[in-house]
Amino acid sequence: MRRNTVAVIVFLWVISAGGARFEINTAVFKQSYNSSVTADKAVIDTDYKKVSLYLTVAGKWLDKLDDLSLEMLNRHYLALMVESKLDLKGIFIYVRKSASEDYRSILEYLPDLPPVPVKEGVKTAVRRSLVPEKIYGNIQGGLSGKTVFVSPGHGWVYDTDSLTWGTQRGVTQGMREDDSNTEIVSYFLVPYLQNAGALVFSARETDRNENMVIVDDADGNSYPENGTYEENGTWAETASGKGYGRTDYPVDVNTKVFESGKYRYAAAGDGVWAKWTPDIPEEGGYHVYVSYKTYTDRAQKAVYTVTHAGGTTDITVNQQHHGSTWVDLGKFHFKKGMSGNVVLNKNNDAESGSILIADAVRFGGGDALISRGSNTSGKPRWEESAKLHAQFLGAPETVYQSFVDDRTSDVTARSRWAAWENEAGTDDSVFISWHSNAYNGNSRGISTYIYSSDDPGTTYVTTEAASGSPALAELVHNRILDAVQALFDPSWYEYGGGLYSAYFGEINPSHNNEMPSCLVELAFHDNAADSMMLRNPEFRDIAARAAYQAVVKYFADRDSYDPVYLPGPPVELRTEVTAEGSVTLFWEAPLTDAEFHLGHPATGYIVQKSLDGFSFDTGVDAGNVFQFTDEISEGPAYYRVIAYNDGGVSFPSVTSGVVYSGRASQILVVDGFERADANTPRFNLGTSGSNRYILEYINSFNYFIEYAKVLSPLGFSVDHAQKSALSVVDLSKYEAVIWYSGEQSSADTTFSSPEQGIIAQFIQDGGAFFVSGSEIGWDLVEKGSVDDTQFYNEVLNVQYIDDSSGLYTFKGTGDFAGLDGLFDDGTYFYQADYADVIEPFTVEGSQIMYYDEGSASGAGIITSTSDKKVAVLGFPFETILNLETKRSIMEKVLKKFSISPAEIPDEDPDTEISDDTSDNEDPDEIDDSMTPDEVSDETVDVIPDEAADETADETADESQDDSINDEDIEFIDGSMTDGDVPENEDQDVSKEPEKGKKGCSIVFIE
Repeated sequence: MRRNTVAVIVFLWVISAGGARFEINTAVFKQSYNSSVTADKAVIDTDYKKVSLYLTVAGKWLDKLDDLSLEMLNRHYLALMVESKLDLKGIFIYVRKSASEDYRSILEYLPDLPPVPVKEGVKTAVRRSLVPEKIYGNIQGGLSGKTVFVSPGHGWVYDTDSLTWGTQRGVTQGMREDDSNTEIVSYFLVPYLQNAGALVFSARETDRNENMVIVDDADGNSYPENGTYEENGTWAETASGKGYGRTDYPVDVNTKVFESGKYRYAAAGDGVWAKWTPDIPEEGGYHVYVSYKTYTDRAQKAVYTVTHAGGTTDITVNQQHHGSTWVDLGKFHFKKGMSGNVVLNKNNDAESGSILIADAVRFGGGDALISRGSNTSGKPRWEESAKLHAQFLGAPETVYQSFVDDRTSDVTARSRWAAWENEAGTDDSVFISWHSNAYNGNSRGISTYIYSSDDPGTTYVTTEAASGSPALAELVHNRILDAVQALFDPSWYEYGGGLYSAYFGEINPSHNNEMPSCLVELAFHDNAADSMMLRNPEFRDIAARAAYQAVVKYFADRDSYDPVYLPGPPVELRTEVTAEGSVTLFWEAPLTDAEFHLGHPATGYIVQKSLDGFSFDTGVDAGNVFQFTDEISEGPAYYRVIAYNDGGVSFPSVTSGVVYSGRASQILVVDGFERADANTPRFNLGTSGSNRYILEYINSFNYFIEYAKVLSPLGFSVDHAQKSALSVVDLSKYEAVIWYSGEQSSADTTFSSPEQGIIAQFIQDGGAFFVSGSEIGWDLVEKGSVDDTQFYNEVLNVQYIDDSSGLYTFKGTGDFAGLDGLFDDGTYFYQADYADVIEPFTVEGSQIMYYDEGSASGAGIITSTSDKKVAVLGFPFETILNLETKRSIMEKVLKKFSISPAEIPDEDPDTEISDDTSDNEDPDEIDDSMTPDEVSDETVDVIPDEAADETADETADESQDDSINDEDIEFIDGSMTDGDVPENEDQDVSKEPEKGKKGCSIVFIE
């Protein structure tokens, strides 16, 4: 029968004047741990809320003491304290072997054990990866229960001969392999694998956000520059177990970050929670990583609730697996400051009797923090080598420093780290290494390797590699080759025999024999044609998706079931808002193909909403439909759609939305910027000559946000449509169409023939048309047909003068005088180069802007007559840096067209409030039915009240639907998630802004 014990504290003595210490009745602790341990006395320190236990133990038991047996002893006494309602925070144990000996700290009896590259964890033969469990409603995904280790090749490393830092590959054809590998893996391959439900570990950092905040369980309020740690219930610090420890940065090569500190533990129970609140230095997208110590009694349902700018998301982690490292919970958008947090066991989800572990939580990727020689690399961590990352992941020295030479150690660290992290018998894993090739500048094509003792490029021996490697390599190789030929370039081919075996250390089974492994040489970066492909986001997307699909096929073939590939993103988004504030969002099914290179068909859709365009909620499962209706109050609202099937979830669609001002929509904003390819300008970091393909500076697919910021304060209601949906839009409902073409150009067509016809008819019928973008004239005149030129000249009333102004300035003239400023050079939005120089085609048109002081290069034209209302800018309107300037230009254009906000209709008399209020509610009472959407546009950045997190009793309605995590997936054809583009309202437009660092998180759409 269970005994209920109540602690009786007996005052015996005060030991120190600085704090009260009392010996207490040891009856609380008399419940025996085992026959070898006897409790002699207990002393409680009231200031530090700790108890010191003095035990007599058998010598044989003490001689066999290790970390885990000590932790079990600690837990035994912690359970007695919890049962007795002793609110103490720590246990210190002192032992002796006999009454004749003095008590000594039990830590002195722990043996000094050499580091062993075998990871702790529960070894059960289930062949299933168990953490973290990301739940998308009932969607598990085709890789649910699988673990994938990815190695994005080379990176910055220390040269132990020259004592300098450097990359492992040089710059060829304007790019460097050290950069492109990790870009492809982090933008595309890892998100595909995660969206399919896989547990993914990367040998290099995948979070490109250069900010990083770590909040440790030992911090409390001691490091306000990082954040705070809080807890509720009875927690204790481990006496001997090792956890993440805050160290001074940079750390040296011998520092073991996951053995530098302690961790805290508690028995799961109502009201037991731990909370980490970071002080986020800059708004943007941050991966959230957690750490913990594993053991058999750990909670299998340790739920971490992440409160981010879009709401809350619950992620379940099994703390019996993959401890003492950083486990990625996903990517989330955070506002600057301390509005977000992570709470462990917020809703008391952990199973009764289990132990919860609280250690450190990390937000973001960060900059270099490991020193070699006398300094760090000075680079973002995602650019550094696997050797450095493995150390930060907690691997022992025998994993990351197996050789004196760092470059050699980096090669073996990738596979040795995977074997160390992998839980053989539990994880069902594969290993994929991602590279590009180089030879003589003439070779082209893909080749894929498994291990053998032969030289590279000579043989394909299938008997020396880890079991399953040939099947994996053949599937990966052939799927990538087939997909590229089908979707990108039919003439592309494999290099030589395509499949090879070689003595590559990265896939050597002597370092990692626990999983099938292969190494992909995607293309030749020293070949001009292949290099252009490697730079192209579309090619990167196709290749990475094919590799993910090959992994799905590998497991399906091995276990005899049909593979299902996650779908592509929904297409042809458009919105309609009524005078009553009812928004309907329309879309079409994702594209697919006969071989399903684009994914299998979707079986349902999740609609996500945001009030700022960046911080999306967890979404609503709309089912297998193609429209969704929502009710909003005044201001902008943004939406995106995610498709799903049994294979997983797609990357999100473009960011669509509406602006509502109490009226039906008068204006339609059309997204005509679909391009993202190797020729699109991108932001070039540094002076090394290596072009960086940071996708959100190519096309973030969310520029409707900039138009909503402009049109909402002007009082208009606005709808949005992708240009691909134009054929089903009734343009007669709108007084004006605003079309942004961005950098669309001739490769992707600014205006197709059908689109030209629709726009010409709209203008002829009296509608006003405002279009902006560079490359429109180049496409329609320089590279266009006779009909294209006629549309440009006669419908838009524009004369094409030159392909590029060579400037990023504009000067207003006439009625637009004084509206001067800058448009983007690649710092904030995207590089709007090749801005068209234009003039009016007929005298009916007027110049409203020039690029230069001397008014020699025309930048903008307006035609406003009884027959035609058209305005054209030769550069993208959305890239104007100053928001107020943007608003003023738009206001003047619409005024020229005699378009002003419509009158808000009077209330329907039938809905007026009756004078008889006897049966009505008090009009002064707050309407409890108001939804979170019903907030003004001035409060879109306000985070819901966090006060509930401070209490132990959470109400059920505070938990949100966790059917989809808006930030744990990076996305194709989605919106920027790593930080809002600055409005620059106070910026001095006479000066070109300095380039600043930005985080990244956007990928490409077909």
